[in-house]
Amino acid sequence: MDVRKDILELHFHKYLTYKITIIIIFFTSFIALLIPFLTGQLEFSSVFDISLIVLIFSIFIILIISYLNKFDYHLRNILEELKKLK
Repeated sequence: MDVRKDILELHFHKYLTYKITIIIIFFTSFIALLIPFLTGQLEFSSVFDISLIVLIFSIFIILIISYLNKFDYHLRNILEELKKLK
């Protein structure tokens, strides 16, 4: 019983680490995209350039949200299992 609890706690910490890493990656990329816009280093000459960046960043956000949902699902399941063991 105690071994199962330890394994579940290890899985919990693993998914928590994944979630924190995804959040850090998101904020880092957001800041990396925001700084050139604010300083004027990026100049867009056409609508295609802007739409391409918006499309890529939208896909990136969708992937991050899907991974966050996946990790939240695993974290909730692990917490429920841990409560059952106590």
